[in-house]
Amino acid sequence: MDLSARLFGVNAWSILVPEALEGVACVGVLYLTVRRWFGPAAGLLAGTVLALTPVATLMFRFNNPDALLVLLLTLALTP
Repeated sequence: MDLSARLFGVNAWSILVPEALEGVACVGVLYLTVRRWFGPAAGLLAGTVLALTPVATLMFRFNNPDALLVLLLTLALTP
């Protein structure tokens, strides 16, 4: 968020876009990880469940560092 605010100025867009991109990346990483072990259908199901979970949806919409934490934890699970 700091880099985005420095590049684009401090406004709602420059603060919230990195959070949304972290959410999209988290769904993608989860899909790739589950697909490797259980196949593409299970990967799609896992990504969809993460994207539609109310807590994840709220977390990736607001300005808080939890989105980065979830992304890093998901990346830590990737073999």
